Amino acid sequence: MYKDLLEKKWVTAKAYTKGVYAGLSVLKYSRSVFYNNLFKEDPRLEELRGLVVDTETNKVVMRPFKKVYNYGENDAGKHVPNDTLVELVYKVNGFMAQVTRYQGKVLVGTTGTLDSEYAVLAKEVLNKQLATNSFRGFSPTLDTAIPKDTAWTYLFEICDPSDPHIVYEEPGAYLIGMRETQSGRLATERELDLVAGIHGYLRPKHFVVTMEDAKELRKTVSSEGFMLRSLNTGEYICKMKSTHYLSKKALMRMSKRRVNAMFTNPKEFKKQIDEEFYSIVDYVIEKYSLEEYLNIDAQQRRTIFEEFYTSDEYMKWN
Repeated sequence: MYKDLLEKKWVTAKAYTKGVYAGLSVLKYSRSVFYNNLFKEDPRLEELRGLVVDTETNKVVMRPFKKVYNYGENDAGKHVPNDTLVELVYKVNGFMAQVTRYQGKVLVGTTGTLDSEYAVLAKEVLNKQLATNSFRGFSPTLDTAIPKDTAWTYLFEICDPSDPHIVYEEPGAYLIGMRETQSGRLATERELDLVAGIHGYLRPKHFVVTMEDAKELRKTVSSEGFMLRSLNTGEYICKMKSTHYLSKKALMRMSKRRVNAMFTNPKEFKKQIDEEFYSIVDYVIEKYSLEEYLNIDAQQRRTIFEEFYTSDEYMKWN
């Protein structure tokens, strides 16, 4: 089914030939597809974000989310009228995990693999989350939570202190989606709420707004952003990253040239970022020299940011 894409090197396949995953392959679009925006060259590419198939039969075993574009990317969301009602779902800033049952065994995978350390961590976090919903001495696990004959792939965002991200989230396993493994149909947010309520999974906030309200909201929220779904089809329209997230990400991962610009001409530099981050720029410039800050990596900068915004220093600078 995907032989031509593999031959073009548009898709990579991680094939398991032994062990518990023998006979399975994980298909993922290549970096060249991402960087050269080749998705519209073949619509199948949008589905290959860690799609798991039976190597021999090509039958889909686990189906992750189809690729969702950022607002404006490939015109995503641009033609939706401002007064259109859409379902807004907050994005959780962690890493994706997909879960299903195949030939009696529960499979846990991440984007591109079934056996990485992140897949192991996802399973640990999921089992811990399920255990918090224990009832009368019964502690559920993935093996009891995933139905024996499930037709679904369960999709989670995993947040754990051992894997810090730009935006802090309450640790745990967030149920963010379910897709029918063969058809690809998406569960509604109400269906997800029901499943999460039964098993004790965390859930992101979601509500209905106009497209115009969504555009305004992304300027003020401190989350990563949100996903927008059509009320008519249930399909995703686009994702919107918040100004807060993009600014914080840019500040944490600044190049040497950008750090130089921040220290040598902070007034001009501030014109390029959200005003909420003016105080952290002033704080960094006072507390660190240019040389010191250049030697601090992105995760250390994240720690500086988080400590600043939760300390008395923040009040002094605002």
